[in-house]
Amino acid sequence: NVASVVQGKWVLFEGGSRLFERKAAVSRHRAMDAELQAARNLLIARVTEVYYQWLQALVFTGVAEQALDAASTDESLGEARMKVEMALPSELLRLKARTAEARGNLVAAKTNARRLQAALERLIARQVRHSEIPQPVLEEWPSLQEDASRDSGLLVKQALDRRPEMAAVRALIEASRNRVRSAQGGLLPRVGTTARYQWDSEDLGDAAESWLVGLQATWPLFEGGMTVSRIREAKAHLL
Repeated sequence: NVASVVQGKWVLFEGGSRLFERKAAVSRHRAMDAELQAARNLLIARVTEVYYQWLQALVFTGVAEQALDAASTDESLGEARMKVEMALPSELLRLKARTAEARGNLVAAKTNARRLQAALERLIARQVRHSEIPQPVLEEWPSLQEDASRDSGLLVKQALDRRPEMAAVRALIEASRNRVRSAQGGLLPRVGTTARYQWDSEDLGDAAESWLVGLQATWPLFEGGMTVSRIREAKAHLL
């Protein structure tokens, strides 16, 4: 006796469990993309912060060099005045102390600039070439405090709407809500279709064929509290 059976099932309704689970997965994917963008923004912000600190240090280095030149000039003039007995020794010592102080400030400024350059190189993962070192000029920057205070409410709203961190939080909340709905779908009945085809023969000659198409509905009345526990777990993640 030889028999062959082909059977297929198609689920029509599962209380929305798979639909909301898929939506939750899409929301989690959006949250991961937003977190990645947030990490990129954080790196950009850090590079920008260190870069402008480096520019400030280079400006301070230039100021320190000018101060050292002025102190050296005053010291040379003081020595000349001492030779013609037009200055006191204490005045010359004061000028020399001023020159030493200016030289120390210059060393400190150069050290700080080199430290910030090294920090920038670590952030961008490469060395800064000599031709890339800027030559900043000390100038006054316009104050934006008045405009910022006038539009502070708008700026806060734009930050909340556009920051990827906030987008990631919203996506995670949406994913948690979809997981709750997916778990709640376990309380609803499931509906599906069944198709079955059978071929049966005793001597590989004449064969009997039969087929069956049906609609099936199941509704679990008791599962030991498993569905309820899943709903509570999903709501706990949402809270």
